[in-house]
This record gives sequence, C-alpha cells and structure tokens, in this order.
Amino acid sequence: MRRTFQALGVGLRTRDFYLLAGTFFICGASTNGLIGTHLIPACIDNGIPEVAAASLLASMAVFNFFGATGSGWLSDRVDCRILLCVYYGLRGLSLLVLPFSFDTFYGLALFTMFYGLDWIATIRRPCA
Repeated sequence: MRRTFQALGVGLRTRDFYLLAGTFFICGASTNGLIGTHLIPACIDNGIPEVAAASLLASMAVFNFFGATGSGWLSDRVDCRILLCVYYGLRGLSLLVLPFSFDTFYGLALFTMFYGLDWIATIRRPCA
C-alpha cells in the first residue's frame, strides 16, 4: 500500500500526469456526459424514433470492439503518444460534426461508426 502512494506522489509531481488526467476527464465527459446521456433525446428531438436512436447507441459498442482491438494492435507498432494525439483529434472532429449529422439517419449512422471506433481506443494503450 505504501508503494502505491509513493508512486502516486511521484506521478503528482509530473506534468504528464496532469496532461493525461485532464484529457481523460474531457474524454469521459464527452463520452458519458454528452453522448451516453444526450444522444437518444437529441435523436428524438430531431425526429429519429427511440428504437432507432437506441440502436445507434448500441451499435457504437460493436464499433468500439473493433476500435479498441485495432488500437491495441497499433500500440505495439506506433508511438502511443502519437496514437493518443490522433485519437483525441478524431474524437474532437467527430464531436464537431455531430450537430450536422442529425439531418438524416445515415449521417448519424456514419457519426456512430466513426465515434464508436474511437470510443474506448484512448484507454487501450499498454504503454505510457
């Protein structure tokens, strides 16, 4: 237990710890606080039925499987810092496109695939 707190103390004195903690906080807020909470009501507000909206959200899990698996494979071959930068950039880009995706079900389905691939890919990094 003492070693755990010693390691935490070392981490708290580094800039990298705060950068990762901050970006993971934003990542979690966008995933759970925005998409997980508000996607279905936003779909309903834009005329997409509840079942179709729930199916879109559930399909993110399927694409998450492929995204997380691909991320694990890539992390063995590419510098993890570059991967994390690309993942956060793609996540931000997809969230910028989201308000324009509600025009059609297919636009939202494309967002779902894109965002689902990146959903948990940010934490599937075995290297730090």
